[in-house]
Amino acid sequence: MSKHNFRNLEIWKDALEISKIIYKLSDKFPQKEQFALSNQLTRCGVSIPSNIAEGSFRTTNKEFSRFLYFNLGSVAEAETQLIIAEWRGYITQQEMSDAIQKIHSVLKRTIVFKERLSITKR
Repeated sequence: MSKHNFRNLEIWKDALEISKIIYKLSDKFPQKEQFALSNQLTRCGVSIPSNIAEGSFRTTNKEFSRFLYFNLGSVAEAETQLIIAEWRGYITQQEMSDAIQKIHSVLKRTIVFKERLSITKR
């Protein structure tokens, strides 16, 4: 059984909120982006809470930490795609900034959580 119940982790709850925000924003994209930027961005948005959830079911903190490392990549990818979406005029600068602010919060807290897992051997 899982050592960490992902449903109880605040970073998972916040990451899930990011996923919701990304879906709302990508719904505004033009149809031509359905299989391009929109698809890529929503996949990242889903990946952020999913990596946390999947890692929580690993048997060691080292394995969980590995999934949090993957999560950092998904966070950076989502931020980049939001910047591109704003540049393309699909979302406003304010929408981009608000989403990135939430992403940075999860990013920082993921790093702290990852460090705590590293200190706890098992």
